[in-house]
Amino acid sequence: MTQIVRRFSGKLPMAVASGGSREIVTTSLNALGLTKMFNSIVTFDDVGVAKPEPDLFLDAATHLRIAPEHCLVFEDSPQGIEDARRADMPIWDVAHLQ
Repeated sequence: MTQIVRRFSGKLPMAVASGGSREIVTTSLNALGLTKMFNSIVTFDDVGVAKPEPDLFLDAATHLRIAPEHCLVFEDSPQGIEDARRADMPIWDVAHLQ
């Protein structure tokens, strides 16, 4: 997944939409050196609703100023895939990428 982020950083607007807390998400992104590669980071703390509700992804799309149907979700969990479907966003299942 980090390869995808590094490949598209600065070329396409990107956001993180995570059901984790902001503290855990930012700590993880910082440890990987990825934080600054994202235009927006949306967490459970921002929307107060967990996956599979679409709020995380819809909020991320709003922050990027991109219509949901023009976003591409890279997702690795069944809950996240359902979340993206509910948001009417195209999905790329990355659960099995190595």
